[in-house]
Amino acid sequence: MPSRITLFDDSAPMLELKRQSSIDLEERQSSHQISFSEEASNHREKSAKRTPFAKHLAAQVSSRRLTTKSRQEYFSRDIRGSSRLVGYTFCGICSGVLLVSALLFKYTFSPDDLGDETYYVVPWKKNGAIIFSAFGFGLFLFIVLCHFDTAFFPDYWASVFKDGSRKERRILVALIIYWIFAVWTCTGVYSVGALQLNVFFSSWLALFALFVTLDAWRIAAVSARRSK
Repeated sequence: MPSRITLFDDSAPMLELKRQSSIDLEERQSSHQISFSEEASNHREKSAKRTPFAKHLAAQVSSRRLTTKSRQEYFSRDIRGSSRLVGYTFCGICSGVLLVSALLFKYTFSPDDLGDETYYVVPWKKNGAIIFSAFGFGLFLFIVLCHFDTAFFPDYWASVFKDGSRKERRILVALIIYWIFAVWTCTGVYSVGALQLNVFFSSWLALFALFVTLDAWRIAAVSARRSK
């Protein structure tokens, strides 16, 4: 009697496996398409918020035309990395110290603190130290904030504080002239600086920092001219 041979038909499981693999592949492709469309929409939203200069730079990057000159232009326009920003910040700190010290001297100091010595401080120099330091602190704080402005006038501030800007040079010269009068008021004869060392050193340090900042502008201006 002949024996029966039963063959196992594996075609059905293989077809099911292939069908499942194709379904998984289609799902992955659809998920990739959705994520790509979301990234594209986010990129369009970010591009709409960019400034004209940033849009121009993004177009150069996307077209792979970002040359050495374009990089130098970008870094000269990105004033958040300006070499003068440290000087403005330091002058603002000195102005704040000067303001606090002048206020403490006016409202808490008494002639008895001098002991046996007598020293006369001119009243208008007391008020002058407060006014000069308060106005200077406001100026330096405003300049520092302008370097980080990305919502209101970023292009204008970039043109004012870019490397080699003549507007920034005029601002620095005006600040130096202003602070020379502040130093004379705060550290001259019969002034607060003769008794309050914080007033004396903070006013002179701010003036020295302004000269260093002006020299930093000169170096950046020379580099900007050579890169053109």
